[in-house]
Amino acid sequence: MSNEEGGDNTQNSQGQEGSQKPDTSKVFSNGYNEGVSTQEKRVLQKFSDITGQDFSNIDDVYEWGKTSSSKLAESVSDPTATDEYKELQSTVNQWKEKANEAQQTAQQIQNQYKFDSTYNEAASQIKEANKYKIPESDVKDLFLAKHKVEYKDGKPIVKKGDMPVMDDAGNYKPLGDVIRDFSKNYTEPATGGTGGGSGDGSGVKPKFADFKEANKANNAELMSKLINQAKSAGGWAEPDAPKV
Repeated sequence: MSNEEGGDNTQNSQGQEGSQKPDTSKVFSNGYNEGVSTQEKRVLQKFSDITGQDFSNIDDVYEWGKTSSSKLAESVSDPTATDEYKELQSTVNQWKEKANEAQQTAQQIQNQYKFDSTYNEAASQIKEANKYKIPESDVKDLFLAKHKVEYKDGKPIVKKGDMPVMDDAGNYKPLGDVIRDFSKNYTEPATGGTGGGSGDGSGVKPKFADFKEANKANNAELMSKLINQAKSAGGWAEPDAPKV
């Protein structure tokens, strides 16, 4: 019996082995992987067509999306990066420049008014007992050619070159005093003790030094006046000055 049973077992075992089905797991796995790869390529191609980027794998798509999202978030959170803001800022800056220019022009006009008022007051005081040897307007032009008047906190500071004009006490010398001291070079006592007019400078030789100062200041009008006066008077006041 044992032999028969043994024989039966052997036959059953062989029959079972002969009836085993083939292992298709590897075939299915390869097919699945190949399908996934094909689908991934299609997806990558779609993303490349849409974005214009070249992606080699899905991770590249993820990184690109992450970076793009960050840039978009930054542009939204930072309004200064928008074209609308930049255009508006440019307009604001233009108006600021125009406002500054208008303010500077207004300040210059105000300073010129202050200077003219002070100069006219000083000239009136001078003419109470003196007369000008050259036209009064020329004296004013010469003063401006040799001096620079700046205003600090509304107060005038007179400079000759880069150095401010100081009084004996070491303080800034008042504009009116500087004008009167300067005008002494171009005035003389009025005859009969009465105030003189501005005069036309007839017969008085002008200084060649004044002509050079007018030339430095590019004051063509004053240069022309001084030359005509020198021709009329027979030359310049300085003996060593060139001939007219």
